[in-house]
Amino acid sequence: MTPAVLWQLLDALGDGLALTGEDGRITLVNRRCAEMFGYRREEMTGLPVDELVPAEVRATHSDYRAGYYRAPQARPSRASSLKPRVVNAANAEAPSLRPSTMPAAIASTFFAAPPISTPRISDV
Repeated sequence: MTPAVLWQLLDALGDGLALTGEDGRITLVNRRCAEMFGYRREEMTGLPVDELVPAEVRATHSDYRAGYYRAPQARPSRASSLKPRVVNAANAEAPSLRPSTMPAAIASTFFAAPPISTPRISDV
């Protein structure tokens, strides 16, 4: 399977998919994930995943993520609230019509070598 075919498969998913390293930085996202958060795919690469959760739960999420890497296991889908980027593409100064948070369901899978987490994000 070629990398181009693999990207086509990832981008065909209806759910957002992100790969994050142990440092909490995003290493890869599919097209749907970037759309859900209002970014271009290349803008999300290197972004701390904690920036995608609302500020009031960011510290808790960072601890939760660190615990996941200490004792990784597949986690079933759970309800959550995520923070899409609030911008207006036509005029960055104008208010956006995007909500400041969006409801989502998140399920995670862990791969040991190299240690990466693959959250799958479904909008609900």
